[in-house]
Amino acid sequence: MERFIRSLKNDIRVVKNWFIRMDSHERILFLLLVCYISYFTLASFLRYDSFYTGRFDLGNMVQAIWNTSQGRILAASDDVGITSRLAYHADFFLAFLAPFYLLWPHPKFILFFQTVILALGAVFVYKLSTHILHRKTISLVFAASYLLNPSIQRSNLYDFHAVVLATTFLLGAFYFMKLRRYRWFLLFAFLAGSTKEEVWAIVGLFGLFIFSRAFYSLRAARKEFLPYLKKELQFGIVVTILSFATFYLFLSVIIPSFHGKEHFATAFFTDYGDNPSNIATGILSSPIKVFGVITDESRRTYLRQLLLPIGYLSVFSPLYLFFALPDLLINLLSKNANFQQIYYQYTATITPFLYIAGIYGVRLIRYFSPKISLTILSLYLLVMAVYGAYLYGPLPFSKNPNLAMFIRPRPNSVTIESFLQTIPQDAVIAANNQLGSHLSERRVIHTLPVGLDQSTYVLFLLSDSTATPSMQANRDMADRMRNDPNYILLFEDGDFLAFKKNRLSYLLY
Repeated sequence: MERFIRSLKNDIRVVKNWFIRMDSHERILFLLLVCYISYFTLASFLRYDSFYTGRFDLGNMVQAIWNTSQGRILAASDDVGITSRLAYHADFFLAFLAPFYLLWPHPKFILFFQTVILALGAVFVYKLSTHILHRKTISLVFAASYLLNPSIQRSNLYDFHAVVLATTFLLGAFYFMKLRRYRWFLLFAFLAGSTKEEVWAIVGLFGLFIFSRAFYSLRAARKEFLPYLKKELQFGIVVTILSFATFYLFLSVIIPSFHGKEHFATAFFTDYGDNPSNIATGILSSPIKVFGVITDESRRTYLRQLLLPIGYLSVFSPLYLFFALPDLLINLLSKNANFQQIYYQYTATITPFLYIAGIYGVRLIRYFSPKISLTILSLYLLVMAVYGAYLYGPLPFSKNPNLAMFIRPRPNSVTIESFLQTIPQDAVIAANNQLGSHLSERRVIHTLPVGLDQSTYVLFLLSDSTATPSMQANRDMADRMRNDPNYILLFEDGDFLAFKKNRLSYLLY
């Protein structure tokens, strides 16, 4: 015990000395990161404890990770039965989390992991800004703006999605590409691509950037740099070809082969075609129609929500917004209204380039208007960041805060969780969405009203506002089940009901 205490004191001393050696800007950034991680870890954990998370989209991620940790790579269950996560998305980063999940086998692990990785994006924003603007004060403000960004915070709270991690990975990939440190670039680009299939299109654009930069540099380069630039030119070509090929394979071959038909998201773009190729052709051949769609009121509101928290600085350097174009077009042209919201994961691959473009935008403003000081720009950016957080963010001081987990915790959550732990892990269950995130460490789970015939246990959370097809329909189903001799009411506590299929009827079935 004494040895452990001495070791702990030594570790604390090392951290203290490291903190003291930081300059004031890095010290403030470190404290901002600690505040962000602490708050959003607590908020995410309380959301989980109070059953505000869901089978969609925490439970299905947990199931894929848990199955992988048990040797069933990315296995999951849907309305039909056991399938693969690759039937919906190529977010095989989930498989990389499986070994770590064995160390902390709980859904809270991936909630914590998401918060930490997302927060670390501020470090890349700070380092990139320092590299480009050569001023630490405005770089710190950019990092603080990132941590205050409503899109970052909302996606952090909305359960878990692998693609949310791409925000940080893309920032890292761009930073190392800028510094020409290509081994680190490849690592971060691969990690970003592994979070979702369309991210490979963005990696392909990175490759085009590397190629274009090398090609432009060749014209004025001294002779001794020519061999390096030629290799860089070839590297850019390889990254571009492999990335776009991977994007095509996932979107048009691999996912459809697992899904049994075209990528499910093509249903959101049927105004332009019935498969990815036809959709792309339809978009390119209908510029007037596309312009009309992306300029309607809901899309303009969406763009304002994206740009306002960074003070619209991104529009001063539109070249770097080109990297966000694939997902930005997907969101703007989709018939699914959720895509035009900042409350979900759909902005994850757009936000990093808003900050990259914003940093270059400041440099451009300073180039054409040197009388505008960086102090004024820093104050402007900070005011807009706070204003954006107030208008659109989830924090306590905001206009529409997300505080249910703090002010309305579920009173019977401990009792419900205790009962759920008694259900055998090999049992097939049908449950409401908000119960599903606590029950997904199993091979098969159904979300009501699907799976009643196949399930041994049927569980209701009558206050689940996310229940399908509606909360009232689930209440009516539970009332009918009370009087159904095929089911036994095992447990009831407040709005929680647990039924088990009558053994006789189960055997007959």
